[in-house]
Amino acid sequence: MKRTYLLPAAFVLLGIFMLQTAFAQRRPLYPAPKLTPRVAAIRAARTPWQPVRPAAGQLPAAVDNSQTAFFPPVIDQQGGSCAQASAIGYVFTYEVNRLLRRSAAGADNRFSYLFAWNFLNGGADEGGFAEEGFFLAQRFGMMTEADFGTALATQFKWASGFEKYLNAQRYLVEHIYTFPATDEAGLAAIRRYLADGGTGAPEGGILSFSTYSGNWLVAPYDGPSLTGYRRLLTRLASEGAHALTIVGYDDTVAYTDAAGQRREGAFIVVNTWGSAMHDRGRFYLPYHFFTDRSALTFPGQLGEDMTGVSVRTA
Repeated sequence: MKRTYLLPAAFVLLGIFMLQTAFAQRRPLYPAPKLTPRVAAIRAARTPWQPVRPAAGQLPAAVDNSQTAFFPPVIDQQGGSCAQASAIGYVFTYEVNRLLRRSAAGADNRFSYLFAWNFLNGGADEGGFAEEGFFLAQRFGMMTEADFGTALATQFKWASGFEKYLNAQRYLVEHIYTFPATDEAGLAAIRRYLADGGTGAPEGGILSFSTYSGNWLVAPYDGPSLTGYRRLLTRLASEGAHALTIVGYDDTVAYTDAAGQRREGAFIVVNTWGSAMHDRGRFYLPYHFFTDRSALTFPGQLGEDMTGVSVRTA
């Protein structure tokens, strides 16, 4: 009699997880997009962020805005759309829902990064800048996922229907803010913005920034934390431009770097490569990569600032 063997369900699930993770790691590399005169003009027009009121007491040791109802599910981006996935899929969606005090659980309350990407990619699978998506939302508004629908990296489409474009004009960026991230003063301002938006609000804003990702090292982490993530970026990459989103911070994160120096404090980053990557799509990014610029070896390896927005509804 022929025997058959069944693998335990746990091994099957482990195999599926490993395949998903391996697939997520095989992302194509995209070169850094060209800083065109148009993009340079958008960047020059950004407003340096300042808090509206003084901080009321000491900032909390940890903040994680991705755990609020305003933040959408982790995105698994199409093609080279990372800048718009960060800017529109995460930041704009979060800020509109934070303003309106509503959940991002439904497609009616999330905004389509593919709608923005189609305007900005030249009809090809190319990257871009977060500021371009914010500028688009500032001038023309932004379409919801429910109105736009779905698309693939090789399928560039336009949504049909006057009402959809009219609805998009209801959701607008008010101001585009820049946050220098190269010294301790900038770090303090960013932490304040993440904690309460500079207004004393119960939640703060979130931010988009750029880095390389082709051969970075996001390693397992078992050190101290208040927010509980188990992945930590310990080596910056030297290729493959990428946009990411900072949703909070954790001052208690600590590790010893390759040079034997103890490093303390980290931002909480959400990627756009699906929830199977890192720890539920998230990892820690130590502060020192921003404030110790001597560690950078390639131009553009890590952006010198971050970008956030305020929003309004019409």
